[in-house]
Amino acid sequence: MINKYYNLKKTAQYECCLAYSNYIFNLINPETQNKKFWSFITSQRQDQSGIPPLFVDETTKTDDDLDKAKVLNNQFASVFTRENTSMSSTLSGTPFPDMENIEFTSQGMAKLLSNLKPNKASGPDKIAARFLKEMASILAPSLTLIFKVSLAQGILLDDWKKAFVIPVYKKGD
Repeated sequence: MINKYYNLKKTAQYECCLAYSNYIFNLINPETQNKKFWSFITSQRQDQSGIPPLFVDETTKTDDDLDKAKVLNNQFASVFTRENTSMSSTLSGTPFPDMENIEFTSQGMAKLLSNLKPNKASGPDKIAARFLKEMASILAPSLTLIFKVSLAQGILLDDWKKAFVIPVYKKGD
């Protein structure tokens, strides 16, 4: 039975390779349209140049990843403004209603973990989503306890405040 599977697999791979070769041959055939050829070439390019050099100031560029991160951070920080709160009046009371009690249950935690998408990248904790999803029933009671204690003490772990922020290069300088 297993031999039959391997033979079929080998035949399928051969047929796929043959079909791909015919497709490429038809693309490079001089009688075909140039547009299809160049579309294929463009789709096969895999240049991953990352973030290009950035200007630190008017005349200086940087190639160093850490310096690029600092330049981007300074740019993002420069577009946000801080309000002058010294002149603002204080209102009595709060405009927000009290929040209902939050309950964490092992079943709810297991359900949330089992709904994770396994192909998503891990965060700063380096814990893969696939692991969390597959171990949901085992991890749920411990995570429920951690969340309950965190909420009761009003303390948020420093690791929960971290995230990966990746700037997406569009075009231009």
